Amino acid sequence: MSPAIAGAGGAGRSPSADDATDAPYRLGWQGDGSGTVVTATITGGAYEVDTADLDALASTLTTAADWFDEARRHALDARAEVEAVQPPTGPDPWKNPNLLTLKPTCAPSTAGGGDNSNGFGAPPSADQSGTASCLSWEAPSGTFGFGIAKSTALADLDALIDGPGSLADVAQALHALADDVTRCSQVYQGAETSATAGPGTPAAAVAQWHDYCTHLSQDGITDEALFGLIMLVNFLTRGGAILPDGVDDAFDTFNVILNSSDLAGWVRNDLLFLLALASGASKARTGSEAAIVETYLAQTAERLDPAISAQLPDQIRVGSRLVPTSSLSPMERVAAYLAMRSADHASDRYGTQTGLTITPRGGAPVRVSTNSTNPLGLGGAVPSGAPPPDDGQKPEALGAPADVIRYSDQVQADRKDDSTGVISVLRTDHADGTTSWLVVVPGTADWGLGGPNPQDLLTNFQAVAGAPADMETAVIAAMRQAGVGPDDPVGLYGHSQGGIVVARLAEDPGVAEHYNVTTLLTAGSPVGGIDLPDSVNALHLENGGDAVPSLDAAPNPASPHRVTVRINTTGAGIPKYPHHASHYAQALENMPADPNVEAWTAQMRGLTGAGEEGAVTTAYVFDIERERMPRDSGSSSHF
Repeated sequence: MSPAIAGAGGAGRSPSADDATDAPYRLGWQGDGSGTVVTATITGGAYEVDTADLDALASTLTTAADWFDEARRHALDARAEVEAVQPPTGPDPWKNPNLLTLKPTCAPSTAGGGDNSNGFGAPPSADQSGTASCLSWEAPSGTFGFGIAKSTALADLDALIDGPGSLADVAQALHALADDVTRCSQVYQGAETSATAGPGTPAAAVAQWHDYCTHLSQDGITDEALFGLIMLVNFLTRGGAILPDGVDDAFDTFNVILNSSDLAGWVRNDLLFLLALASGASKARTGSEAAIVETYLAQTAERLDPAISAQLPDQIRVGSRLVPTSSLSPMERVAAYLAMRSADHASDRYGTQTGLTITPRGGAPVRVSTNSTNPLGLGGAVPSGAPPPDDGQKPEALGAPADVIRYSDQVQADRKDDSTGVISVLRTDHADGTTSWLVVVPGTADWGLGGPNPQDLLTNFQAVAGAPADMETAVIAAMRQAGVGPDDPVGLYGHSQGGIVVARLAEDPGVAEHYNVTTLLTAGSPVGGIDLPDSVNALHLENGGDAVPSLDAAPNPASPHRVTVRINTTGAGIPKYPHHASHYAQALENMPADPNVEAWTAQMRGLTGAGEEGAVTTAYVFDIERERMPRDSGSSSHF
């Protein structure tokens, strides 16, 4: 039976034996904020956007336009002053050649005479201009070229005041964009006011708002302006939780999309909607942000699918398998296309990838080669350099899902440096002589595409598509080095990207042939499109205010072996964006007892040895880094 997915608040009941296996139910408990309630409830209610963000953006654009209008008025005043200025008094030197003097600028020339009294009493004619190349004519100060200077100044001011690229042109464009944003806000307010709670509400709101905002942006906007506007909105709304922190990495990622003829039109046409969507999702005030993002992405993937599918091969690799491309979902095909373009982009920028370096803390680095026929590195000899059984930390056994989440957060915080990813493998030796394992994979640490750290955006695209990702290869390599046996029970945990990676491994039949994965925990991860076998007992944690779990445009299936708890912490007083691991950990620590979560936790405790006399846990930590051949080697690669 699956606990619920997001919705309205209030205390609820625990499930009874009569509940259907796919029936959600309602839980509620006191949050950290005064009078707030954290919920894990059924889906319901309308999606709500804080249109104040749109209004604030329109106001900022209008203010900027007013500044350009003011600058134009100053330019007009300056033009009037230039127009009114009179030439200096005194004779025009060019009408009276005797006022001109010849000034030496280099060694004197003897050709055709050498002083002002011999043939140079007047300005040189065309046939004389070459006779004194080292001499120049000089007029009295303040009188030379007045007419030319005035005409040039007036022409420059005219270009600045009106015409293409002028102050008036920029002001008009900013006023028009501000009006468009204001109308989008008004349209959404109307859709929100007239909407009623019910199953189709998010889709209806998305359709109405999206159609209007798309119509407004169809006149076309340049790629550079588009990027600038998105970064401007990110700055104004402090939406750093949605967009990358590094401007260089953000532009790198954005450029991959815009350089694709298949996707650039979508980005341009959806500009205003994307701005509003990013702004609203980054605020996470309603607990329904994930629903609207999931709805929009599902609709967008359907629209892009025909063009994208035409660019993909008939078969595509998903983990250890080759599968028909048609068997993927539209969103997976879009992600596969982005992954291929991103991999090519990374190859051009950084060089051809040759493998991974897996370095156990306290041990020697091990190189894992890139292998297109066995991308996960399953089977074969165990890589040398594995840490000895006693060469690791002895942490306290992890007894609850929140403990695993906090441990993963600490592993991420203790990373070697920004150029490496990180994985932890925890070994538990039980008193009866058996061994079990828990593999912990933190989330995205780098928002670039294909750099040294494989916990990046390239891995995100690959993992959502199901394509073999470097972090999947790294997990298998770390498990082999740590000594995980084929029959040892294995639990997997991942936050965000880490959750997609471990869920893909739990899904893969090739992995099942070599390892006994029994337990899976994900937090804030888009894993709805991943088909897990019944042998894996999974607990998925999602937050209604966290847009990340919806990025695969698919809801999680409910089954006896697959439980999804979608919480709503938007009013709980927990700092940081709801995607942060602390939201999931605190919610679980305070959530009332639930039979499904308790059953999953009991299985996990069997793996970690929590509360078990004589059980000893050893933690191994591995740093992961991509290896690439230099770009000037003449090699190239294609994902």
